[in-house]
Formats: sequence, C-alpha cells, structure tokens
Amino acid sequence: MEITLSEIAALAGGTSVIISGVAYLVGQLVINSRTEKWRSQTESKLKILENQLSEKSNILSNLIDIQRANYSLSQEKRIAAVEDIWKMFNDFLFSLPKSFLYVNSLRVNEYDGYLERSTFPEDGDIKNDIKEIETDQKVVDVFRDYRNKLIYSRPFLGEDLYTSIHSHYIFVVRIFLNTISQVEKNKLKHWQEDSYLKRLVDSALSEEDILVIATDKKNSFNYVLQQMERQILKNMNLLLSGKKASEDSHKHTEELINILSESENKILK
Repeated sequence: MEITLSEIAALAGGTSVIISGVAYLVGQLVINSRTEKWRSQTESKLKILENQLSEKSNILSNLIDIQRANYSLSQEKRIAAVEDIWKMFNDFLFSLPKSFLYVNSLRVNEYDGYLERSTFPEDGDIKNDIKEIETDQKVVDVFRDYRNKLIYSRPFLGEDLYTSIHSHYIFVVRIFLNTISQVEKNKLKHWQEDSYLKRLVDSALSEEDILVIATDKKNSFNYVLQQMERQILKNMNLLLSGKKASEDSHKHTEELINILSESENKILK
C-alpha cells in the first residue's frame, strides 16, 4: 500500500509540524557544526595555553631551583663567615693583656695611686705589658688580621651584624690605644671622657643600657663589652635563621655606620 505525502503529513500532525521538525533538525545540525568548530578551536587554544603554562612552569621551576641553589650557597658562605669571625672575635679578646682589662675596671679615684705603684697585682702590670707589646707584634697582628677579615666578610655578614662587630672592635681598640697613650703620659682617663666613644656607645646600646653606664662608671667598660657581645650574638642568630631585622634596627645600623665612618681618623685621640 502506497502512502502519499498528504497522508504522512496527516499522520505526523500536519505539514506545519513536519516543516518545524525539519527546521529543528537543520538548526541542530548547524548548532552542532558550530559547536564542533568552537570545540575544535577551544581545544586548540587550550592546547596552546597548556603548552605556554607548561613552558612557564618549567621556567619558574628552573628559577626556583636556581634560587634555591643560590640561597644554599649563600647560606653556606654566611655560615662559614660567621664561624670564622666568631673565632677571630674570641682570639681578639684573648689577645688583650689582662692588665688592660684591670686598668679599665679601676675607679677614677684609683688612677693616680695605680700609676704610682712600684709593684702591681698579678696580671695588673700595664707598664710591663706595654713594653712586651712594643717588642712583640703578636697583639698588633691579631688586631690587624681580625679587622681585615671583618672587612672581607662584610657582604656575607650583612650590615647589621657587621656594624655590631665593627662597633665592638672600634670600642676596644680605641680604649686600648688610649690607655697605652695615657700610661705613657702618666695620666689615666676614664673612657667616657672620650666624646667619640661616648657617641659610639650611645648609638650602639639602648637607653636603658646608657643609664646603667652613666650610673656605674667603675663597671661600665665591662658592661658595654657584655651588651655589645649580646647584640652581636643576636644579629648572628637573625642572619643564620634567615629572619629579617626590624626597621628600627636598620635605622640604628645606619646611624652607627655614620659614626664608624669617622673611626679611621679617631681611633687614637
């Protein structure tokens, strides 16, 4: 039995239904075609982005590896520099004659009596030690080697640690040379009468420390040494732990650097 187009239309609900159905199918084909084209283009773009991201990821990964290697190498150099400087720091202190520490622990009213003595307590004969220093250059060599090492190690120590060690060095060496000069002139003076040293210490230590120093002259020399050493150890810990110093600490360091820049001409008053 043959079925005519009109019968098919009738069975399907009429010609309008067929037309709309065909239009829908054609529309879907167009949409699918466009979708496929969009999908193809999108996949292509995604592939390009993926390759770019992969390339950037590799570059970033390489940079991180380089940075990690550089940091590791830098940290090794910092550790080595700190170890060397700490050893020389102690060698420097041990090289000082005990009489130097003794004299700078006297009360001001004991100066004249000390210089007039014909005999001195054990490890307290500064005059004899000065003679030995003049004939044996070991102390001078230690001072010079320590200072040269400190300057050489500056990039690895960082400004905060370098400045705290340099301040300690200048404080000790200047008082040491002043003491020798004063003994030779037979006239001892308290270190706080040196205006440069006073400015150096005022910048290096806290207000609380400065108050202690002002009220206890007899023990002020040893007190300054102790507080400066604590500051050095604190800065060593910050450097080795990778922590950053505070902004106040940086300002404090800059102030000290300005004062220390005068040290070349003011070591011996």
